[in-house]
Amino acid sequence: MASDDLPVFYKAEKSEIIKIVSLAAAVGLLIPLLSEVISVWVIAPIFCQNPNDISICTNGGMISYYISAVIINIAAVSLLINIDVNKPLVIVFGSLLALWGLKGFLTPLMSGSFVEYLIISVVLYVLCYVAFYWFMRIRSFGLAMFFAAVTVMAVRWILLV
Repeated sequence: MASDDLPVFYKAEKSEIIKIVSLAAAVGLLIPLLSEVISVWVIAPIFCQNPNDISICTNGGMISYYISAVIINIAAVSLLINIDVNKPLVIVFGSLLALWGLKGFLTPLMSGSFVEYLIISVVLYVLCYVAFYWFMRIRSFGLAMFFAAVTVMAVRWILLV
């Protein structure tokens, strides 16, 4: 079969899509939970005792969000590699870039409901992971990266507006 006869997309299997959606939902759920644990058990006891560290204490929620997002997404890369997904690093890194600072965006919109924050986080991570997975199925690496970059910029623009 010549290279011109190859389909544009790699084949997606239903079980692989279900695994990616499940992983993305877990990532979207675990990031806020780990963020709260880090904020309450690490940042507050260490940095909120000294008045000189007040800037770290007031930004503790965002700092803990960033730490938890990196930790959970590193674990997600290894799980996507285990599932044998095509270009797992781009899927995770694109989603991480697109949703970087999600807590800062959602905090003013929420009425203090942590459950609402969890639901929105899960939905957005599932949408991002599935979108990037879909783009990484394109055989042309350059075209896949172009769509990934456009998606990151579009999501960032939507979150900033």
